[in-house]
Amino acid sequence: MLGAGSTLLSQKIKRLRGSSSFSSSSSSVSFHEIETYHNTNFEFIGDDDVDQFDTLHWWREHQKHFPILSIIVKQILTTSVSTVTVEQEFSMGGNILDARRSLLSPESIQVQVCVDDWTKAEYRQ
Repeated sequence: MLGAGSTLLSQKIKRLRGSSSFSSSSSSVSFHEIETYHNTNFEFIGDDDVDQFDTLHWWREHQKHFPILSIIVKQILTTSVSTVTVEQEFSMGGNILDARRSLLSPESIQVQVCVDDWTKAEYRQ
């Protein structure tokens, strides 16, 4: 549960601390939550449990114990669908436009993206 998410969590708390709505009492509460979270022993019965672990579900179940952290985690872990679509499009374009094909016209790239999408659509159905 620690790692990159822990860094994002620290950054989010620093931002909240800088806002006018973040009082010193909420600061001590949030640090108590962080301390409690870090001291919580997360046990899994087997490797299969780790693979099936649903992070958002866990935070929903534990939001009474970690009210501030659960809000922050939800903001970090949930991504708007429109963002994902845009990132996928850029990724597809990057897969087509490489060093060998750097001189392709925008129209040619668009045609290639469409052809690739149509080909993949056959497998999606």
